[in-house]
Amino acid sequence: MAKLSSIRVHEVAPRDGLQDESRFVPTETKLKFIAALASAGCRSIEITAFVNRKKIPQMADAEELIRNLKPVEGVEYTVLVPNMRGLENALKCGIKTSGTRNIAVFTAATEDFSVRNIGMSVEQSLREFTEVIRTANAEGLSVRGYISTCFYDPFRHEKVGTKKVRKVADKLFEIGCREVCLADTTGDAAPKDVYRLLHRIDPKMTALHFHDKNGEAIRNVRESIELGFNSFDSSAGGLGGCPMAPERAPGNIATENLIKFALDNGIITGIDPVKLTNAIRCIAPHVSKRLTTTCSTLA
Repeated sequence: MAKLSSIRVHEVAPRDGLQDESRFVPTETKLKFIAALASAGCRSIEITAFVNRKKIPQMADAEELIRNLKPVEGVEYTVLVPNMRGLENALKCGIKTSGTRNIAVFTAATEDFSVRNIGMSVEQSLREFTEVIRTANAEGLSVRGYISTCFYDPFRHEKVGTKKVRKVADKLFEIGCREVCLADTTGDAAPKDVYRLLHRIDPKMTALHFHDKNGEAIRNVRESIELGFNSFDSSAGGLGGCPMAPERAPGNIATENLIKFALDNGIITGIDPVKLTNAIRCIAPHVSKRLTTTCSTLA
């Protein structure tokens, strides 16, 4: 494996991990979970989303969470917004004073999934995000762009062409994103698929988001590292999934598994495995999903 001294971990459990939970997790619990992740050394955490609360009721407390969030030196918080209204609501409730300096927007590499997920074609979403990103940048916020279904189209049941992904990624950078995250939304990617896509993409400012459907997620991380990529999304406890795919996708790659892989290969993440275990224990009683790994994995 190509040698990297460190990788960047973007923790998504408070947002992506919890959004599909049917039982509402109290705001106070979410705040404690975020604080525990920060204490464990997570320096990049996606904390909530300003989305339609009827569609994603788990995120209905986004404003309350932001108002009660305490900044932590050295920790970057990110909130997800789907449109201008979401950005305006985020700014109105004071995301910048909470220590949040980043927003995320999300589109897809495939049309059917984009329409199902956000109610817009890929082209429509990019037009919508142009104003969102311009406004966010003017407010001093950095923007991360997600591209779903970069490897496999769950509606057409076929692999996604590299040119499609690159076209969307190039446009997101063009309209002002500082980072683009390529997602294996369905969890169907294998290392050969990772190579097929990534060997033609510049790893600078590009992150990867793997789901762990077939136990391939760590192998996909390894392949990505071989190709020079060093930024990965993960979710404590393996929480998460994608409710918009025809066959519900499995949880995200578990942060504890990613950290163990890094430790085994002499790669620095800055995340303390014992404190990470404590963070997982903090949220475990409040979620219905069985966590993909046990807390004892790292303890």
